[in-house]
Amino acid sequence: MLDKKAVSYHIPAALMQMADSVGLYQADADMFFLAKDELAPELVGRQLPYEEVRGYYEQMFVFDSEASRVLTSLCSENLRRMLEERAGTRTVSIRVLDQGGHPHWLEIVTEPVSSNEVLITAKSLRRVERDTAVVAAVNPKYDYVAKVDVATSTYAIFVRDEGDGLIPEINGDYETSIRDFNAASVVPEESERLTRAMHLERVLSVLEHEDDYCLYCTMIEGGERRRKRIRYCWLDAMHEKLLISRVDITDIVNAQRLRAEEESLGAAYLDNLPIACCVLRVAYDEAERPVDAFYVYSNREHAHLNVVEHGAMVGKRQRDHFMGEEDTFFTAVFDTAATGRGHLIERFSPSLQKHLLVSTFQPEPGCCGCAIIDMTEQRRLERDLARSRQKLDFILSQTMDVVFQYDPASGRLDLFSEGSHIEGVPQFFKSFQDLMQLGVVLPDQHGAYESLVGPIRSEALKSSGEIQLSLPAGSSSRWYRVALYAHSDDVDGHRYILGYLTDIEDFVRRRMVLEREARLDPLTGVLNARAGRETASRRVERLDGTYTGLLAIFDLDEFKSVNDVYGHQVGDRVLQEFSKVLVTAFRSEDTVYRLGGDEFAVYMESCRDPRRVAESVMARFYCVLGEHEVDGISIKASVGIFASPRPHDFGEFYSRADACLYKSKSFGRGRWNLDVEEREQP
Repeated sequence: MLDKKAVSYHIPAALMQMADSVGLYQADADMFFLAKDELAPELVGRQLPYEEVRGYYEQMFVFDSEASRVLTSLCSENLRRMLEERAGTRTVSIRVLDQGGHPHWLEIVTEPVSSNEVLITAKSLRRVERDTAVVAAVNPKYDYVAKVDVATSTYAIFVRDEGDGLIPEINGDYETSIRDFNAASVVPEESERLTRAMHLERVLSVLEHEDDYCLYCTMIEGGERRRKRIRYCWLDAMHEKLLISRVDITDIVNAQRLRAEEESLGAAYLDNLPIACCVLRVAYDEAERPVDAFYVYSNREHAHLNVVEHGAMVGKRQRDHFMGEEDTFFTAVFDTAATGRGHLIERFSPSLQKHLLVSTFQPEPGCCGCAIIDMTEQRRLERDLARSRQKLDFILSQTMDVVFQYDPASGRLDLFSEGSHIEGVPQFFKSFQDLMQLGVVLPDQHGAYESLVGPIRSEALKSSGEIQLSLPAGSSSRWYRVALYAHSDDVDGHRYILGYLTDIEDFVRRRMVLEREARLDPLTGVLNARAGRETASRRVERLDGTYTGLLAIFDLDEFKSVNDVYGHQVGDRVLQEFSKVLVTAFRSEDTVYRLGGDEFAVYMESCRDPRRVAESVMARFYCVLGEHEVDGISIKASVGIFASPRPHDFGEFYSRADACLYKSKSFGRGRWNLDVEEREQP
């Protein structure tokens, strides 16, 4: 039993109520008296060797290496050192498992209360308070989150990333940990500045007026320079504890730098274009009507055209600059900014006393870009630039894998750009036969080749289509889309062909599969009603008396009872089996399709007497039908057939065959009936 005389310090009742665990360490005896503990109630009221209690905790409640390190820091040797150094209160955080096996956080406070005793209390960090603070402070890619007790300047890691990123000392004095860590991990040119900025007094002064305090620094991790963002905010409403989070923002900084470089390169490219280029942002009134436009970009050539310094146009109102000019140009600007439609306007500007050709485009909604050509001074320059614009518009309007220019006279093909997955494009050829000899194209693609090259050969400006090519030569052929654009040199009139080539093999295969699936009945695999009717209708309309067309409609006898007795799954198998009977009994050139439900149809043509044809095919059909059954269920069907050598509306063909089917059923099951329309006598 407990010798209460051994415990000299009186534990306050309020502390016993507020804390989850309260105990008193006695240094001279190295014993520990546990007054309260919700985790280990079996130890309460007993005085035990301290290391025995600490070992029990580590075995029962600690589940990760970090918590084990924290518990090790609370060894009896460190507690005695606290008494010797007359240290103040120290706080550490540790994550443990409760008796139900659920992890949660404890805040452990050690406080010397006499020359021989250390009071140890533990308090659970309430989930709502912790989660709210962490969500407000932590980026999903945090390095660590720490907590600082403002009163004691004690510093503890709250939660950390599982990676190998450098972090300060797990638990300890805040100022010391930060100073030592920054000196060892932050680049020298930033270390002292960062340490001053992280000084607790500086942090607290900023948080008096701001919700958070963010700092940025560069660290060396794994031999690489990494950019970090450190954020401070309050953990509690009483402003007693600070929350610190550190996030790696290297990727964000690099991406911002790359975007800035790209924008800079893009601006430099536009600035040095040999044609005038500007961008206007449209201004609207309260009724959302466009009233004016402001220059937000003007390149050097545009400034030269307007006889002003580069950049002087930016911010100016368009109507002020072109006061008194016609509204056609302004209308085009407003329309392009709103709808994205481009306009090509030839106009004379009284303000500039120049003939201008203006092409509008939409760089972003609400803005209109203008490419402007001065036609007054150089007619030839206008033609060159207009042609370049047409080429550029054509190329940009396509999805490009390979862009090329082909000279029909020499047979030379020059590549402007080549897709990474398309290789072996031939450099010289003059005809389809040349491509065949090179092993690039097969003979069956001659029609596709002519549909591409024929229009260009006939002086057309554009042509496009699909063709199968073997690239590189001799490899398996794949589908490609080819687009061609013809243009002539202004000096000697020499004709060139600009074009692009893109691999569409996967697209064509998917399209073929979808087209096939769209025509088939999903249950039976034969043509569906729509595809079958379209095919049969085309064949009926082409009848000219040479052949006789026969349409047979099939209806499964007593199929409803099969569904009622055996279920729809068996019924579906009966339909599938019946479709196999039709495919077997009829020729491959006959059109077999499912009308719906238990009705099917077959359209066929023959030059023989239709009566004999009907007798022959029905005999074969019923013979094959007798060989098929499903789970012992025999399949029976009635058939109606209409035959005619003359073209008909397919609806009439179907109606007369359906009437024959009705007669068959009226005479009993498993019968067929034929209606023949005789040939007209000459």
